[in-house]
Amino acid sequence: MRRAVHDAVVGSATKLTKRQRQKRGAKGDPHRSDKRRTGSKAGVASSKKGASNKRGSKKNAKALGKKAAEAKSKRRVYTAQVNAAGGIVVRRAKKGPKVLLVHRPGYDDWSFPKGKLDPGESFKQAALREVFEETGFECTALKPRLPSLLYNDSKGRTKEVRYWLMTPDRGEFVPNDEVDVIAWLRWSKVADRLTYGKDRRLFERLVASGELERFGA
Repeated sequence: MRRAVHDAVVGSATKLTKRQRQKRGAKGDPHRSDKRRTGSKAGVASSKKGASNKRGSKKNAKALGKKAAEAKSKRRVYTAQVNAAGGIVVRRAKKGPKVLLVHRPGYDDWSFPKGKLDPGESFKQAALREVFEETGFECTALKPRLPSLLYNDSKGRTKEVRYWLMTPDRGEFVPNDEVDVIAWLRWSKVADRLTYGKDRRLFERLVASGELERFGA
């Protein structure tokens, strides 16, 4: 009898222990909860680290882009052995704008007035000076600057010529050593008179840009 009672007590204790385990399982293992919290914290930390890495990558990309742009800009600073500047001088007329061309006896060609830079002179200063020296006209340089010409000169040197669209303010042409004749041509006749293809292409780009419309073209 005593043994039976003892077995019943032990059995109920065992059952109670199982129920308690099941109850604890239903509520959730505190150790498992800690693991989930730990995992959540690790995920947040990983996310923050990833965001930080992205910001760092963006900064590095910007820095590299800036360095590349600076390097490219430095390469552009001096790409030619000879630097020159000139102007396409335009004035209003009844039948549309007229463009100034110069004839150089030394080369027997028709072109736009231009010349090499003097030491310490900017391209724009050289352009205005050269136009005045070759044509006798003081001019105003208009914005924006026209595209540059890059080519090899007769000595095989790389040459860059920067041009500005200009309007004459005052002056009078006097034949000189560099230019013996000038011509004011209607804009539609300019390309036919120009000697060099590079000058014709430059003028065609000017016409296509619509800049001559301000003069009534």
